Amino acid sequence: MPIIEQLKTEYRRNEQPHFQPIGATFAVTLMAHDAIPEALLKRVRERRDVVLMEIDQDKLPQKSVRKRGIHERYFQYIEKLLHQQREQEYPFKDSVMAKALEDRLKMYDGKYYDLVAYSIMSNHAHLQVDLSIQCSISEGETETEKLAAYINLATIIGKIKGGATYDANKATGRKGTLWMPGYYDRYMRSQRHLMTEFWYILRNPEKAGLVTNWRDHPFTYGDPNLAGVPFGSL
Repeated sequence: MPIIEQLKTEYRRNEQPHFQPIGATFAVTLMAHDAIPEALLKRVRERRDVVLMEIDQDKLPQKSVRKRGIHERYFQYIEKLLHQQREQEYPFKDSVMAKALEDRLKMYDGKYYDLVAYSIMSNHAHLQVDLSIQCSISEGETETEKLAAYINLATIIGKIKGGATYDANKATGRKGTLWMPGYYDRYMRSQRHLMTEFWYILRNPEKAGLVTNWRDHPFTYGDPNLAGVPFGSL
């Protein structure tokens, strides 16, 4: 039987509470080290945090709904910045670099998560992972033991980023950091939310004008069981 889905881990990121339900499905965005100018990203984060603090302090209802809306607009703006053309490395234009990241994503598939979807763009990557694979309790195993062995999302992303950097640099002779610190994640609150993020990830190469059909992009993948479900049918 699975671990109780309502169990959550909580920590603070950029001075804001951050929740990661145990065994949830997450959509994650990883950014190359120079994908967005640091000063600009800092200003955007600071503005978001001010608005969130104002919501915490006001007396209006539906705080969680309003804060969720702020986070969503923040992610949308970050995505817009990622697609702006500027002087930067665009490391994953190199298929060897993109393949190194793809191989790391596949390496942990079936171990830490089920890989639902991913799309590796020139300066960032989107992925969707289901961590419930870690929550199935075997015969003779207790829930406490399973929880103690649980590998959380932050640790998993650290393994992906660190491993991809090592493999990509080794394969190409490149040196230095590959990633911007941290990552952006959203946990899926419903099947509709999951499918919205799923199709958003798959259609990223189409949106960027790289292909007319996401299936033609060499570094985009979607679970075939979900890819056969038309968007908006749920």
